[in-house]
Amino acid sequence: MRRFLIFLGGAVVVASCGDTPRTAATTADGATTAATPSAAALTDACEAIAGGAPAVDSSSEATALQALTGWRRDGVTLRYTAPRGASLALVDDSADDEGYVSHQLVGRLAGTEYAAVSRTRYEALDYLLVHLPTGDTLGVRDLPVPSPDGHYAAAAKADLEADFEDSGLDVIALTPDGARLDYTLTTSGTEGAESWAPVHVRWVGAELAYGHAVPVDGAPGRCRVTPERLVRTSSGWEIRRDGH
Repeated sequence: MRRFLIFLGGAVVVASCGDTPRTAATTADGATTAATPSAAALTDACEAIAGGAPAVDSSSEATALQALTGWRRDGVTLRYTAPRGASLALVDDSADDEGYVSHQLVGRLAGTEYAAVSRTRYEALDYLLVHLPTGDTLGVRDLPVPSPDGHYAAAAKADLEADFEDSGLDVIALTPDGARLDYTLTTSGTEGAESWAPVHVRWVGAELAYGHAVPVDGAPGRCRVTPERLVRTSSGWEIRRDGH
């Protein structure tokens, strides 16, 4: 039943709380971008609306395949041959159980040497970052948003109920040798942790800005959203509230 909900209408959508839809777009050169919400989008509404980026359909994958060299679709297998390194084969499985998986090439992350592949599974949606020179992969929570300098990318998941996927935030270092998880934080779905969700995630220069969304007690469907930032320091990434 959950897989039916994920594929409702032919688009892969993850339900979340307090976020606005962030739609993946593929440019002519196969680069992916994500819409940036305005400051006005920071409200206390906490409805089950799309928080993850919809995965592209097969026609969009066809566009990405034409734009990116080395990629091809062989039936249920998405293949990539890197300039150096082993070939990559991502195989779909149509099993009607936990073994289900479907891969779709989204495109190249703008300004980087990385491509994004959506990976829809039985009760989850995440993404693979593929380092184009080597074919090395790294799994991340959602479609990554690259920083302006192309050195980092951020991926966030928002689901305060955490029925199927934990909310959280990943920061990935995009190095010349491959992607590396530089910071990760799970904010809900963990026993004993305060449940909150990162929403409206966007880069502001070298800082990662987002909203800290917490359900309002006694007000179903409402969230209180507080602006926060992730700042890179000499000791690593630190969370800061605006004004601190």
